[in-house]
Amino acid sequence: MDDLYAIPIEKILADRWREQNPQDKTRVMWDLALVQAYLLPQYSETLLVNSPPESQTFTVKIFSKIEKEALMEDFWEVLKW
Repeated sequence: MDDLYAIPIEKILADRWREQNPQDKTRVMWDLALVQAYLLPQYSETLLVNSPPESQTFTVKIFSKIEKEALMEDFWEVLKW
C-alpha cells in the first residue's frame, strides 16, 4: 500500500483519515486549512468577533472565508519540491 503514495505526506494524511473517520467519503482537514490560511492570508478573509459571553470577554480574529482551491493548489505544489 505504501507504493501508492509518491509523496510521504500523502501516506501520513491517508493514514490519519483512515484512523479518524474511515466511513467518510470526503473530508475537510480543518487544521491544515487553518495553517494554509495563516501562511497565505491573501487567500482568506478574517473577522474580529467577541468571545462567548459565559467566559471573560475578549476579541478574537477568526478566518471567516478561505479560497479552498488556491490553498489546496499551494499545499500540493509545495509538497512536490
